[in-house]
Amino acid sequence: HISNALWALGKLGFYPGDDWLEGALQASLLKLPAFTPQGLALMLWALAVLQARPPLPLLVPILQVAQERAPSFCPQDAANVLWALAKLQPAYAAYPFESPALSPNDDVSQQQQQQQQQQ
Repeated sequence: HISNALWALGKLGFYPGDDWLEGALQASLLKLPAFTPQGLALMLWALAVLQARPPLPLLVPILQVAQERAPSFCPQDAANVLWALAKLQPAYAAYPFESPALSPNDDVSQQQQQQQQQQ
């Protein structure tokens, strides 16, 4: 239900305020095991649409669960999550992440560096 409320706010383009958003995300952490792939995708989509910048302790667990459940995402869920991550990532680019859900893939980064050096 939390994801549906966030989705509705995103559709309306109404930012509920930092306190409300943080409270909703805090409540969602307790219910993360019950979230469906669609619920995770809608929640992340809404955060991106609303240009929300939740504190990392609230965002990282959601991203970790989304990463774990990624194989069960339908194409629409996957597209929503990827779009949301692309929109959210610049806001957190300055932070040193230890979570694989947010950190760049070292193998990919190394391959890109090698390709650039070869050019």
